[in-house]
Amino acid sequence: MHPRDISDLNASLLRLADQIAREMGLPIKHAVNRADFSARLSELVRRQTDSSIRLYGFRAQHMFAYVIAALGEVAVITEEDQGIFFDSSGLLTRPDFRIQTKKGSQILVEVKNFRASSIDDCFVIGEKYLERLANYSSTVGIPLKIAVYWVGWNCWTLIDPSRLSLEGRKFRLSIMEAMKINEMGLLGDVHVGTEVPLVMRLHADLTKPRSIDLHGLAPFTIGRVTLHVGGKEITNQLEIKIAALLIFFGKWGDVKTPVAVSGGLVDHFDFIVQPEIISEGQGFELVGSMSQIVSNQYLYSTSEKEGVTSLAPKSDVKEFGVLIPDSYQGQVLKLWRFQQMPNTFEGEESES
Repeated sequence: MHPRDISDLNASLLRLADQIAREMGLPIKHAVNRADFSARLSELVRRQTDSSIRLYGFRAQHMFAYVIAALGEVAVITEEDQGIFFDSSGLLTRPDFRIQTKKGSQILVEVKNFRASSIDDCFVIGEKYLERLANYSSTVGIPLKIAVYWVGWNCWTLIDPSRLSLEGRKFRLSIMEAMKINEMGLLGDVHVGTEVPLVMRLHADLTKPRSIDLHGLAPFTIGRVTLHVGGKEITNQLEIKIAALLIFFGKWGDVKTPVAVSGGLVDHFDFIVQPEIISEGQGFELVGSMSQIVSNQYLYSTSEKEGVTSLAPKSDVKEFGVLIPDSYQGQVLKLWRFQQMPNTFEGEESES
């Protein structure tokens, strides 16, 4: 664990211990040695972990920070809603993050996790709650955005609150509308495409047994692993990293695992991924957005079959995603990248 992370953890633990001790009416050093202090602490942790809404909500908040850090356009990410806070007006709510981009602009971001049961379900945020966030934004002079993670579609959208529609006392937003006004591209998100198919080939060690017996059973030892795209082997190290990320965490759903056999000996296994429908004459297919790919990587690192195992992975944020240089040309792995920009208001002209 990074020394800074340890320092933050110690500060959080001390604040929590102080809060419990004050509730018990005891000095903190006396309270921590009592059984009822431990019981109170355990109860607080249990309540939080038993609440799936809070558990998944906090994980989405952590995931957003990892995702935008991996996209490469952000210089600084700070948790805005942590630490001492005094509000003389009583009308402010701090959003989750303050973000500064490498171009020098700043935004405040409130992160929300939304699980829709159908494409018609709308994300909802209360008018008063959004007003309190907007009051804070106005007070500190930094624009506010709402980041929504659409669970069923593994999709991030970054929304300007002024684009939300008010119905009664709630602001509502469908995923179809959210996609049109999505500003994730401003933080470096791109949709990535490449040639078909992507292949991971597991070559047999030729010095080890690999013959197939009468029952169809064959021992197999991996000698080396190669990656391929469009029938060509990838040898550049950056391209190998990008291809591996696309294979394991992209959205292509047609997976095949053929085995190559020659003379009764296993030669290699292929792990082939491609989209279920291939566009004729296009020359490439979209594998997903970088925010989706990094999110899949994050979910894999923090989940098991029974659900959430941790809010954040053990790995450092630098291990997530692959930063693709703006000048990337590609030797074998050709990439198509599309940066989506939000559409404009009706009657409003886009900037040229």
